[in-house]
Amino acid sequence: MYKKFIFLIFLFHLVGSVGWSMTYHALRPGETVADVAKAHYGDRDKAILLLKFNRISDPKKIRPGTRIAIPKIIRYSVKKGDTLATIARRFLGDHRRYQALAAVNHLNPSQSLSVGNVIKIPIEIPHIVKKGESLAIIANRYYGDPNTFNLIASYNFVADPQEIKPGTEILIPIINLEIDGKSASMSKPPKPPLLPEQQSGFPSLEKGIHLYFAGEYRSAVQNLMEALKRGLKREDDIGKSYRFLAYSHIALGERNLGKRAFEKALAIHPRLQLDPTYISPKIMKVFEEVRTKKRR
Repeated sequence: MYKKFIFLIFLFHLVGSVGWSMTYHALRPGETVADVAKAHYGDRDKAILLLKFNRISDPKKIRPGTRIAIPKIIRYSVKKGDTLATIARRFLGDHRRYQALAAVNHLNPSQSLSVGNVIKIPIEIPHIVKKGESLAIIANRYYGDPNTFNLIASYNFVADPQEIKPGTEILIPIINLEIDGKSASMSKPPKPPLLPEQQSGFPSLEKGIHLYFAGEYRSAVQNLMEALKRGLKREDDIGKSYRFLAYSHIALGERNLGKRAFEKALAIHPRLQLDPTYISPKIMKVFEEVRTKKRR
């Protein structure tokens, strides 16, 4: 009861002080956070952001009935007299975040706003700096570009990015969280649709991805291998099978098997890039090794 009370206070603080648009989802028996991400965002991979936003460190310990906060970005229509600074103060808690707000909206921070312009208000994802992490490493993980570290520094008022210390909690502004209206309106836990063009391996692929996000990596490997064995017609599905196979092998400590799976994924999609927002640094490191070797 005490933990639930504290969690409700945390949610009230988020909605009241920042003004994000929020909905809530109570986990059903057998449902995972990946299912929730699929239902609301149309993308299982965004389960990682939901876990971080809700400060859930171990998804295996989540019980049915747990209330998950589902944030989404706000699309704010500029009104007369608005500036990036006033919008930043209203929605992000400090006028100094106007430069970061401009950056995520691809705007010139010194440019005046026109009435009717739409500004996306980002969601703040908490991140605790780990030993050996720099803002560049964190930027690469969340944005796929280490050169965007200044965005994180600006958002968190860090004067010297080199001075960031382990244990420091920072906020990562994320812009790509919009609720899929069709999926979010579903009353039952989502089930992957079987499209005519997909062969019999598709259910095993979806189950393998589900098991990966549930932390059941060995079972994930078995189902992903089964998906490939049964057959998948679309290249995207085949590539996805190899990607999640690589993720699962690496999570199990099977680095070489993970490399082989990444090699096959890159053979299908040579320009494949992983989004570090959803992928662990350990997996990203192996992927970069394989990709670098392939380029030589």
